[in-house]
Amino acid sequence: MLRLSLKRDPEWIDLGFGVELEVLPYSTTLTESVRTAYRKRLDEAGISLAIEEGDDEDFGMRRFYWSLCVAEAAVVAWRGVGDEAGEEAALNPEGLQALFEVPEIYSAWQKHYMLAHMETLLEGNVSPPSRDGTSPSTGAENTAPDAPGTATPAPTG
Repeated sequence: MLRLSLKRDPEWIDLGFGVELEVLPYSTTLTESVRTAYRKRLDEAGISLAIEEGDDEDFGMRRFYWSLCVAEAAVVAWRGVGDEAGEEAALNPEGLQALFEVPEIYSAWQKHYMLAHMETLLEGNVSPPSRDGTSPSTGAENTAPDAPGTATPAPTG
């Protein structure tokens, strides 16, 4: 069953080091708004959109630029980010990129925003009920025969 989240208001996420970002919910609308900026960013960096065998470095940079483009679309405010003089920095694309150059901040962004969206997809949250009879709502009967007896345990040591 798909669990709908009807949240449309921004929420704060904590990235550590006293840095917090106020972000819009990750949605199809947000994703589609990012695609053009992402293609432009890859073009400027000289990275092909096509993935080729063995281009691990380009893969990492594609992921970085996708995350950065999503942040530029999703982040509406930040706290705990200062400029070189120690004053609160204004939110802008250059500042976000500089923030993401801190590995721990980038990892926290991946974990708390990007992966939170992916986990919904990976957990099978959007899959239909199983048709093998294991989901009561399908009404199907199990067609696999029962396993014959118990198996001998594998030797240890």
